[in-house]
Amino acid sequence: MIRTSWFAFQRHGPKRVEVRRSIGLGSTTWDEIVVRVDAIEIGRPNAAELRDGVEYKLFDHSVLRLWVEHGPGNGTPLLMITRNGHPLPKSQGDPVMIVRSTLIMILVFALMQIVIGLLAVILHADDTEMDWSLALGSIMALLVAFAWRNRSAAAMAVAGLFFLGEWVLFFGTHFIPWYLVSFLTVITGTGWMMLRGVKAARDLKAMTLPIRHPPEHVA
Repeated sequence: MIRTSWFAFQRHGPKRVEVRRSIGLGSTTWDEIVVRVDAIEIGRPNAAELRDGVEYKLFDHSVLRLWVEHGPGNGTPLLMITRNGHPLPKSQGDPVMIVRSTLIMILVFALMQIVIGLLAVILHADDTEMDWSLALGSIMALLVAFAWRNRSAAAMAVAGLFFLGEWVLFFGTHFIPWYLVSFLTVITGTGWMMLRGVKAARDLKAMTLPIRHPPEHVA
């Protein structure tokens, strides 16, 4: 299977970087990666090189770096691409993409709870669990909106705690001993994604902070 992605150096800029990846069926490592900039091939890093990271000096003397990161348990590989230390827009290390995907995941879960809770209200079902579902879903949806609008790492962290806590509660109330490995896998993976989202929100907030100039010296 071959997958080709294009990236820009600046957000909304022209897509100048092409990354072509080929992976075998059922494999979790790429067989071949071809990197091109402005349609000119600059490298073909292998899996071993990507584990340590490879760097390419571009025509404008900037440095393009590629490396692979894995989630918990040697999960799906994430190809990280930076230019002079800054993640390329829409790459897998882009804080905007990480925050967006994390919040969308939480929001979908929250909306499902809201819908279930509203159905219980419409059908006049006297169910305390459904009332909690509606309340918690609404809180998470508000936290998601606040986190996205204000690039708030705190709101992201609280929403993530709600999300993770509900999964823990669900597995705790439906615990089956032989599902322990699945339980730990889901909780570990979810926790890792939430922490990654919080870190991305914090990085994004730092990048958008206003520049404060020192006051001019008055004689």
